[in-house]
Amino acid sequence: MENRVKFYSRSDLSLGYFKPRIEVVLSNYEENFIGERLVEDILELHSIAVILENKIYFSDWNEERREKYNSLLPKIKKEVNLFFNNKTTKELLYIIERFFIEKNTYIDELIHVLGRCKCFDKIEEKEFCIICNKTEIHISILLRHETLVKKYPICFKKLFLKTEKNIELLLSNAFLEENKLYHIPNNISEDEWNKLLIGYISSEHSNFYYLRRLYNRLGNFKGSNYLKITEEIKLMIYKRMKVLTQRFDEKKDTVQFDLYICSDRKSYYEMRKNNIPCYLVDLEYFNVNKNYKDLFDYIIYRFELINHVGLLSLVCFENIDITIFERYSNNQSGDEYSTGTGFFIKEKIYLEKIDVLINIIKKNKLSIELFIKWFFKEYCLENFEVKWLKISLPCESEEIENKISILFKIEENIRKQYYLLSKYGEVNKDMYNMLSNVPSLDSLTSSFEKKYLKVNEFNLEMKEILYLLFSTQGTISYIDENCQADTFYDLLKNEVVYYTYYQGSEKNEIDILIEKKIIINANNRLFFRDKKKIEILKLLYDYSEINYFSLSDEELLILEELISENWVTPSSTLFSFGELRYLNYILNDKYFINSRGLRNMYQHGGPIYDDESKYKEEYYIIIYILIMYVIKIYEELQWKMRN
Repeated sequence: MENRVKFYSRSDLSLGYFKPRIEVVLSNYEENFIGERLVEDILELHSIAVILENKIYFSDWNEERREKYNSLLPKIKKEVNLFFNNKTTKELLYIIERFFIEKNTYIDELIHVLGRCKCFDKIEEKEFCIICNKTEIHISILLRHETLVKKYPICFKKLFLKTEKNIELLLSNAFLEENKLYHIPNNISEDEWNKLLIGYISSEHSNFYYLRRLYNRLGNFKGSNYLKITEEIKLMIYKRMKVLTQRFDEKKDTVQFDLYICSDRKSYYEMRKNNIPCYLVDLEYFNVNKNYKDLFDYIIYRFELINHVGLLSLVCFENIDITIFERYSNNQSGDEYSTGTGFFIKEKIYLEKIDVLINIIKKNKLSIELFIKWFFKEYCLENFEVKWLKISLPCESEEIENKISILFKIEENIRKQYYLLSKYGEVNKDMYNMLSNVPSLDSLTSSFEKKYLKVNEFNLEMKEILYLLFSTQGTISYIDENCQADTFYDLLKNEVVYYTYYQGSEKNEIDILIEKKIIINANNRLFFRDKKKIEILKLLYDYSEINYFSLSDEELLILEELISENWVTPSSTLFSFGELRYLNYILNDKYFINSRGLRNMYQHGGPIYDDESKYKEEYYIIIYILIMYVIKIYEELQWKMRN
């Protein structure tokens, strides 16, 4: 089965792997085949037919070959239909049972074709249910097929209610009525749902991530036949999450990491010399430099809140901060902000750095809040002739939770003022007072039309190239035990690689890279065609986007080329796409069900914590966000002044 053709989607990168097999099957296809084809043969033909129906052709297929293959479509479809239509009920039951027991990779294709041929009309609900129970087929496989769920409603209701963990299938639909992963039985009563839900919450098998989805919000579920999250049930969920969190904390010593934030250079360099991970907040710098301009220079140029591609460091960069294991085990979906161990460690580091910085500058009688005020009140006026409206800071003696609440109001204040500045060229008090709503983060524009250059997610060619070069899941990065690497990029960078090393589907993938002028075949040895372009592509793979201002002239020329090829799309906003996602994750609960929603919480009375450190953490987060505004606005004003 491993070599048989299977169609997943138009964008699936494994299609190149199946190319030789597709060509063999189609070239050898005989309409009047003598003998009997296996069920798997028929379903493979069906899969190839689907590929052709989707007009998926390989680059070396000329028009003649395409027409030849397409001419086989009606014959193949007819044979597939006749094959199953001619089966008796007994034969169909045997095929279904065998496929369920074997966990056959063609289960989905089998169910689809049987539904299309109306073969389920020959099978009673009782017979189908017996097979399901006997084979213990996982209900998630079957729920992908609406035909089955509608045909056998009683059977599916019993199967669904059999275990509380099936609640997770409901939650995996991401709470949307469209684009469902699973078709949930619609004959389950409200009481049955509630019983299932309470059982799941109390179960030892309940999953923290799904509980969090339930706790945060249910989304777009409609009607009374879905879950009802009362305050009592929400409290049950909260208590269960707390138990699971405590268990994790008890076990977390198995994944330890040491975090060192140094304030003196000697210790820092000594640790670095001994390969100990550490970070510097430079006390010696502030022993000499003692005013807000010095603090500003330090934050802009030395504090590393902005990374080397001009993006905010605390953004979760999925290809860097999330491991493959986490990607497949965290059960995160499209309506969640992606997080992982790398992201949380990075957050811990930067919040600790802010803590150390605040304590260091206090010795020079400087305040991080007054620094933010100084930037808007004095620095912008003196250097850019931009006059901002008043920013009212919290009192030093204010309780920390009240201080945080005021700082979140200041974020809104700055957002409104910048919106007016970018739209009208000035911050007018009357216009400010007329703004009834706080502008959305994505409405804050840049004066530069190509400020951010982002990977075009809709360009399948670009997607395929990045995957082949940089994915750790690719097959062309392994030749043998003596010639291998995590990615093809690493392999070609560090090893001598010959074209003749590759055969079959791997050779096809190498040919794609040659055809797209990514690599060259020089006397059988493979090289990168343009090393600088490859480095740019690597940055785009790692970070998804790049800030224009971080690029050299040579790099900008390459990006212009990528824009013309529609591999990269420019945007003109104050914050990048990834930065906007991060800010929305932190500030509100509009986009992500796992949002922290801190601004919303502090707008509505604020949270009450037993642990004072939680307030400190959220205080550092809002300080970080306000510094983000300082950096991004400075970037804008500086560019405008130069131009």
